[in-house]
Amino acid sequence: NIYGPEEAGFGFGMNPSPCTDGSGTCYAGVDVPTCEASLDITCGNSSKVVHSLMLDTCGGHAIPYHYHNDLACDYDHTFQGHSPLIGFALDGYGIYGLY
Repeated sequence: NIYGPEEAGFGFGMNPSPCTDGSGTCYAGVDVPTCEASLDITCGNSSKVVHSLMLDTCGGHAIPYHYHNDLACDYDHTFQGHSPLIGFALDGYGIYGLY
């Protein structure tokens, strides 16, 4: 089950396989950059990794849906100046974008 208790999508026995030749796996709980870097080696090179199994174009994935990257789909991150306010934490403090 790729939607296990640790990190959705990175458990043993991913189906479909993360490599185009049918090989490759990442252990449950491994962070996304480490998983993708190890798959670049396991699969032969980056072009043979099925990156769409890892994160969608907004840097997130499901069960429950959450982000691992900058929320580039939710705000204009090309703005010059202070990072934009993109939300509020439960304690009322602001959450700001990258940089």
